[in-house]
Amino acid sequence: MDDLIYIARDFQPKGGMCAKCEKRHDDCSGLDFESMPIISIDLETIIVRCTEFKRPVKEVSGKGE
Repeated sequence: MDDLIYIARDFQPKGGMCAKCEKRHDDCSGLDFESMPIISIDLETIIVRCTEFKRPVKEVSGKGE
């Protein structure tokens, strides 16, 4: 199992988080993904939980007033 740590060197955030993030159109390539909590590891990639994730602010529709 320790060998996986040496093979998997590409850190990337969980894609679903990016798709739902308020900053999804920003360039996040400068973030320090290596310091973020690990969600899973496969042979080539370490998937992390992005600590910069922001939920979009929901707009108030005014319905039901």
